[in-house]
Amino acid sequence: MLASGNGPLTHPLFTEARFDDKYVHLGGFDYSADGTFKWISNKAPLEIGATNWLNNNPRGHGRRCLAFQTWDMNVFGEWADEYCWVSLPFVCEVETAPFM
Repeated sequence: MLASGNGPLTHPLFTEARFDDKYVHLGGFDYSADGTFKWISNKAPLEIGATNWLNNNPRGHGRRCLAFQTWDMNVFGEWADEYCWVSLPFVCEVETAPFM
């Protein structure tokens, strides 16, 4: 499943990765097209107080997928709404098996 979380992207996977695109898809979606984003994994709403939105976002106008920006290191990892049909890299989250 696509990665999810409610705070700034501080995991080394995000902070040390380098992407060729300006944005990378995350696991959030605006199901009702009203600017209310929820995580795809559990349909839980993004905690607005804990979000890390890029200025002037979410913008709406058909942009219903959650992405984070990677092109400006001053605001690296801040969230933006993006068109779902745009082909972008994505980050997946997997559960690991318990250690036996």
